[in-house]
Amino acid sequence: MRLGLRHYRLPLTAPLVLKGVEHTERTGALVRLEGENGQVGWGDVAPLPGFSAETLDEALADVRRAIGLFAEHTPGPDWMNPDGSLHRALDDLALAPSARFGLDLAAFHLAAEIAGRTLAEAIHPDPEVAVPINALLIGEPDSILDEAERFVAAGYRTLKLKVGRSGLEEEVALVRTLNERHPDVALRLDANQEWTMDEAMHFAEGIKGCTLDYIEEPLHNPDDLSVLWFDTQLPIALDESLLGTDPAGLQGKGWAKAAVLKPTLLGGVARVLRFARQARLLSIRPVLSGAFESGVAMRGHVALAAATGGAPAGLDPYNRLAADVLTPRLPLDRPSIDIPTFFRSEHEVVIPEPS
Repeated sequence: MRLGLRHYRLPLTAPLVLKGVEHTERTGALVRLEGENGQVGWGDVAPLPGFSAETLDEALADVRRAIGLFAEHTPGPDWMNPDGSLHRALDDLALAPSARFGLDLAAFHLAAEIAGRTLAEAIHPDPEVAVPINALLIGEPDSILDEAERFVAAGYRTLKLKVGRSGLEEEVALVRTLNERHPDVALRLDANQEWTMDEAMHFAEGIKGCTLDYIEEPLHNPDDLSVLWFDTQLPIALDESLLGTDPAGLQGKGWAKAAVLKPTLLGGVARVLRFARQARLLSIRPVLSGAFESGVAMRGHVALAAATGGAPAGLDPYNRLAADVLTPRLPLDRPSIDIPTFFRSEHEVVIPEPS
């Protein structure tokens, strides 16, 4: 068993502001796990600035700390079991979330290659055959409305709008306009914990009568989310407040409509599957989402989306990358993914030279 790392630096199509800091590129490292007979599994370690607690260097130190475990476990069916011995041993190391995701993904991918399965089949024996994608709306109101028109005309049935970035009245008006123009399209909002309770209550009052799929993390203090739901009946999705918690922490949160699961931030394939399992027990819808990672990670997200119910997935961030480590690029610029076709397609890992 051999494990290698390949660093990458990918430019973005436009500057991206994360927690008030502007970024023009995405950096990370690919994990290459090679079995005894030459099969290769790929993973992606790419902590997201502003959201991940660990740096890339810290994550890669954790990857190196875990190398010995892979020599102690023979790749096979156990590697495709989120509760198997390899994944429980990785649990004991308490790795940084992005490191764990990179290792998990490489392990599932290698086990799939050895078993002659697709990655989707390795993660779930009977994955969904299609996964819709939600289109991400970021920018000024006029450009957002124009983008929404283009997305809907292209066949997207779910739109996700970032809120909490400008004045409340302006955003209320934008939500109402989107709802009126596209009444048959599911509208998701994401506030990234930007509001106080008073601001969230004011927003809820302003959009009364609008139909939302859900709003992600509207409050600075997630402990108050249940109160906001009780007072407003806003359909609330959990995201940042899941980080650093265990799946059992979903108990008592049956008021939530959805749980947005970002594998890089949550801590790996096995952990996402455990969260999805617990969410479904509580009638909370699991929704997979990317964090602006490379195509290697996005293949994992697609497989996880197909494994966890096929809800419209947040895979559009991939289209914000101006280059990728895979050639050809993944077909994530459309309203839906045909899973069998997606995983039958050949993609070569080629890390572009920094410009």
